[in-house]
Amino acid sequence: MVKRTDRWWPEWAAALTVALMAYGAAYGLSIQTSIDSWSTVPGGRIEASSDLGGEVTWFLVTLVACVAAVAMVRGRMLRWPWSQERTPWSLTLAVAGMAMSLTMLGIVIKHMLGNNTGMTGGGITPVEIALTVVRAGVGEEILVLAVPVFLMKSIGVRFAVALPILVVLRVAYHLYYQWETVFLVPWAIGLAVIYWRWPTGRVLLGLIGAHILYDTLAFVQPFGHPYVVMVGCTVVLLGAGCVVGRWWRTPSVPVPLFPDRGIVRRRGGRRVAGDGGVVVGAT
Repeated sequence: MVKRTDRWWPEWAAALTVALMAYGAAYGLSIQTSIDSWSTVPGGRIEASSDLGGEVTWFLVTLVACVAAVAMVRGRMLRWPWSQERTPWSLTLAVAGMAMSLTMLGIVIKHMLGNNTGMTGGGITPVEIALTVVRAGVGEEILVLAVPVFLMKSIGVRFAVALPILVVLRVAYHLYYQWETVFLVPWAIGLAVIYWRWPTGRVLLGLIGAHILYDTLAFVQPFGHPYVVMVGCTVVLLGAGCVVGRWWRTPSVPVPLFPDRGIVRRRGGRRVAGDGGVVVGAT
């Protein structure tokens, strides 16, 4: 005998708990350091020194946190958006270009605000740069964007409610910019809008790639200034998206509501799943 149950919330709460723990493990110390900077270096800049061992450690911590969060969502909630829906590669290129343009907008705003706070690096090696940009791109777009978006969409949270949460999650560990942190808000909003509309793996890859690219340019500073190259990358990516396909016609991608996923239990406690009331594997 198969009995359907609507007790979906323990599954969701378990996934949320792991997601919050993963976010805290990856960015908790950064948030604390950023908050402390308001009193220790008022109006100044934090100097990031070379520390390969520390960067390797944080790279591994972030990687484990990402794996744990994704595994919990996939294992406990049975699905993940990128395994269910596909969007065209033209959209992947386009969202990377949009992410680059949002970064440029933030840079312009920051310079208008004075550009006197933030973090500078001294003597950082290429290996440390590589670890830093990959950790930022992968960790932030998975733990700060993809997992929270899926968790909220899966229980029907409205975008108007989700947006402030996503923005806070994004800017919390950037508070070392102090009051100038507001320049990150358009970037955080833009990425949230993009992934909320198209929560797929290909879109996530585009956002991760763009994040790694513009962080790398910020470190390397080609031709003495990264901005011209950023503008060029933005134009190329958006243009490539238009050439490959009409990405703007890609419809929004829904995420199935968790309570409607047809969770059922057999006698004996073994769980099986079905969609639309059709039970898979039930006898």
